[in-house]
Formats: sequence, structure tokens, C-alpha cells
Amino acid sequence: MKEFFKRLLIVFGHIVGAILAVVLLIGVTVLVINENPIIMFVIKWIIGVPVGIIISISLIGFVYW
Repeated sequence: MKEFFKRLLIVFGHIVGAILAVVLLIGVTVLVINENPIIMFVIKWIIGVPVGIIISISLIGFVYW
């Protein structure tokens, strides 16, 4: 049971870390580039896709651990 909670904590840490990274990057981006939809779209993909992959890997790793 203790192992389960340790794994849960690691996965939770990954997800929280990923979300914080996204929030920080989007916050900085919004400050730097106020209104440019093309750049925002590109950045959304550059940030969104890797974070999605990180979260997926964390969850898959947790399930198969």
C-alpha cells in the first residue's frame, strides 16, 4: 500500500510540474507577445504537445509500474 502512494505521489508531481510549466510559459508569452494569434497558435502547439506527451508517459508509467 505504501508503494502505491509513493507511485501516486510521483505521478501527481509530474502532472503538477507539467501544469506549472505550462502556466509559467503561457504567462510569460502573454506578457511578451500581447496580440499575435499566429505566434500564440505556434507556442500553444510547442508547449501543449510535449506537455501532453509528458502527462501521458507519466500515467502509462504509473499504470505499468
